[in-house]
Amino acid sequence: MGTVIRVMMGMFLVLLSFSFNLANVAKTSQELLPAEREALLRWKATLNSSESRYVSSWNTTSSCYTWDGITCNDEGSVIDIDLSYQYLSGTLNHLNFSSLPNLCILNLGVNNLTGTIPREIGTLSKLTQLDLSRNSFSGELPVSLGNLTSLIELDISYNKISGTLDPCLFLNWTKLQVLRLPNNRISGSIPLELMNLENLYTLDLGFNNLTGSIPSTQQQQRHLIDLTSLSLQFNHITGPIPVSLLRSTKLQFLYMHSNHINGSIPPQIGNLISLVELKLSDNKLSGQLPPEIGRLSSLEFLEISHNKLNGPIPRQLGDCSNLVSLRLNGNDLTGPIPVSLLRSTKLQFLYMHSNHINGSIPPQIGNLISLVRLNLTDNKLSGQLPMEIGRLSSLSSLELSHNKLSGPIPELLGNFGNLGTLRLDRNDLNGSIPYQLGNLVYLADYLDLSENSLTGVIPWQLGYLVQLTDLNLSHNNLSGTIDPFIRNIAKKLPYRNIDFSHNKLEGPIPNFTSTGQTYLGSNKDLCVDFCEPCSYYGLPHCHSNAKIRKCMFLVYEYMERGSLFCVLSNEADAVELDWNKRVNVVKGVAHALSYMHNDCSPPIIHRDISSNNVLLNSEMEACVSDFGTARLLDPDSSNQTLRVGTYGYIAPELAYTMVVTEKCDVYSFGVVALETIMGKHPGDFITSLSSPAARTMMFKDLLDQRLSPPVDLKMIQDLALVVQLALACVQSRPQHRPTIQHVSQILVSRVQPFHQTLEEIQVHQLMGYSM
Repeated sequence: MGTVIRVMMGMFLVLLSFSFNLANVAKTSQELLPAEREALLRWKATLNSSESRYVSSWNTTSSCYTWDGITCNDEGSVIDIDLSYQYLSGTLNHLNFSSLPNLCILNLGVNNLTGTIPREIGTLSKLTQLDLSRNSFSGELPVSLGNLTSLIELDISYNKISGTLDPCLFLNWTKLQVLRLPNNRISGSIPLELMNLENLYTLDLGFNNLTGSIPSTQQQQRHLIDLTSLSLQFNHITGPIPVSLLRSTKLQFLYMHSNHINGSIPPQIGNLISLVELKLSDNKLSGQLPPEIGRLSSLEFLEISHNKLNGPIPRQLGDCSNLVSLRLNGNDLTGPIPVSLLRSTKLQFLYMHSNHINGSIPPQIGNLISLVRLNLTDNKLSGQLPMEIGRLSSLSSLELSHNKLSGPIPELLGNFGNLGTLRLDRNDLNGSIPYQLGNLVYLADYLDLSENSLTGVIPWQLGYLVQLTDLNLSHNNLSGTIDPFIRNIAKKLPYRNIDFSHNKLEGPIPNFTSTGQTYLGSNKDLCVDFCEPCSYYGLPHCHSNAKIRKCMFLVYEYMERGSLFCVLSNEADAVELDWNKRVNVVKGVAHALSYMHNDCSPPIIHRDISSNNVLLNSEMEACVSDFGTARLLDPDSSNQTLRVGTYGYIAPELAYTMVVTEKCDVYSFGVVALETIMGKHPGDFITSLSSPAARTMMFKDLLDQRLSPPVDLKMIQDLALVVQLALACVQSRPQHRPTIQHVSQILVSRVQPFHQTLEEIQVHQLMGYSM
């Protein structure tokens, strides 16, 4: 009996395997319906698809499953087209949508498709997912899209779609769950019909030109009740936050920053109990922070900076125990720091600067053991720095400037092993500078103790801070001489701004081979640069020169705003450095370098152009500084040199040759120009220029996001021209780079203006500049 059962089981398995193989044979040999095959081949013929592996597999063979990117049903009808990331160029005008009656999914995201979206796309009655994101589609959204009654997901983000949102689009989208239209040029108001989509859980309209107020619906309606993410940031929306929007208990992400929203924050904000991120910064919100915000126990990111909020910080905010980032800076908040807020052990970023907060810093500040950045600058805080602040071992930035703090600087600050910025300036701190600050070996940005009442000598241990770029001890009562250890180590420091002025110091000026303020002679602010005696037209004005202990110094008028690097690193200063000033900074650097290369005899190569060596005066006008590494270009020599310069700005050819030319300065200039426009070092961007991602990157995404996008056409043209020239300057082959004289002349004449809007310019259009 057992043998019979085993035989029968064996026969069953053989039959099962045979059936499976037959099914596979049927599947792999399924023919693509002729009309649909013909429609796709005709469209392929109009495309530039040479780089697409998928489309190149399309040919006259009839097997559906040999066509990459195409999925068919059992009858051989196309149900899914996925050609995302295929480098396709062309339009949709020649795709016969009516020949694809069963198409459910169409994904053409991340290509270079252009033209308008054809109205015939509305014939795809079974379409559930449509992704046209990250292309260059223009024109208005066709109203026929409203015929796609089965649509569940629609993504047309990162294109050039213009016009308004027709209310008819949203009347039949009863199944729509995801709608993404950000980074386009859509204008007009948000239709009420859009806000009534019952099944929508993701709505993204950010980075457009939307105006008007957010529609408010009746309380009894299901007003986006299932919404989990709402993004309206970077538009021109006005009016208050509608209370009807604050009923969704499922909402997790609410982005409304960078608009013109006014009124107060409704107390109904406390209904959003699932909220994880709330961003309302850069609006015109007024009134007080509602205590109901403390009910948002899941909240991790709360950003309401740069508004007109007033009154005290509600103690209930401390009930948001999951907060990771809290940004309340740039308001008119008053009262003390609530102690309850200092229980948030997960808090990493606390920004409360530029308010009117008073009282002392509570000792409970030491409970914030995860804190990475603390900024309480520009308030009315008083009293001593609590010793408990020394428990914040994860801090990388501590900024308490411009308050009324008194007492000594705690020695425990020297235990902050990760600290990169320490700013305690413009207070009333007294006592000596703790020598323990010399332990902060990772300080790379600021050590600013200026405008206090500090006494005693400058501790020699500060000589260990070899990564520091900005040291300011001015306007104190420091005395004595600069310790020899600091003077000796200073020759190796990357210091770019050193200010010891307005103290009671004496003795020799150290050879910093860089810039700072002198502390000898009169109280006139001066800038010291150690180099050979020489004068440069169009560069920092030489006030006088002085010889101290066999060292020759050029003494310049002091550049009050410090280095371009420091200005771009400071949020407030970076915003003050608007687009017009940034263009002028780039022009100033180009003109100065052009003079050095072409009007000096012999020519001068700087060799260390970087944002640290571009100084700004009180009007944010630029001058090139720090000629400690400059050399005269001798036409009769090989001009070989030891490698000098700042990492991230050095021309790539100096990695394999020691021959320095003017094109080395041109490359460094290009890096500085991009850094000025981007607001950060462009290293990663330059590296990515040869990658496919650069083909789809938009010019507007390259701009410093801390500034409002430029709207004036002339300014857009100027910025585009700067980036175009900068990209030419950072080409890897020096012979392909323009001369700095050519760059300077083009910046003055603006002979190649762009006539596209900000949203239309792509980065790849700015590449390949011809000299």
